[in-house]
Amino acid sequence: MVDIKQFCTKNNIEINDIGEISDGYHTFNSLYHQRLILFAALVNAYPGKSWKSRRHSDGKVPFGGGWFIVGTSTPEGNYTYHYEDKYWGLFHCQEIEKAPEWDGHTDKDVERLLSLERFNSPPNALLTLDELRQMEGEPVYDWMGYEWFVVSEVTDEEVIMTDGTAFDVDEESVITAVGRFYRHRPEEVEK
Repeated sequence: MVDIKQFCTKNNIEINDIGEISDGYHTFNSLYHQRLILFAALVNAYPGKSWKSRRHSDGKVPFGGGWFIVGTSTPEGNYTYHYEDKYWGLFHCQEIEKAPEWDGHTDKDVERLLSLERFNSPPNALLTLDELRQMEGEPVYDWMGYEWFVVSEVTDEEVIMTDGTAFDVDEESVITAVGRFYRHRPEEVEK
């Protein structure tokens, strides 16, 4: 990874506002603002699983003051960001005195946020034909083939996926749809 500040100093490049450095499409300021808005939307969608605090778990204020920490508790662990106090009102979640103790998460753990979907989803049992009939346009996981499909339509004879793959509705068939699909990849299945 290249530290842009070090690179510019080493090469005698003057930077007035590092936030305005761009990749030709977005500035750092624009990307950080988008992250702020997207995380606020996520926190606000899961207010019962999210929190904000003006203090870390040790009681200290973030960065000496003027900042707060906001996070959400996912099935895979917490995920947090720090924001300036002026953004406090964007996050509609419970205010707590001290943030939970940091569990060591880093930016590499951002995919934890995808596990929040489990809170809103029905249990991940094998789908019945009746359930498949209600899932046209929805993704389903084939535990036998270890792949995802999107249901196109369900007829009296078969379940047809958007890529044209068809599965029989007859339970005795070798390529039956019965007992084959889940809403989400089961946790015991390797990624």
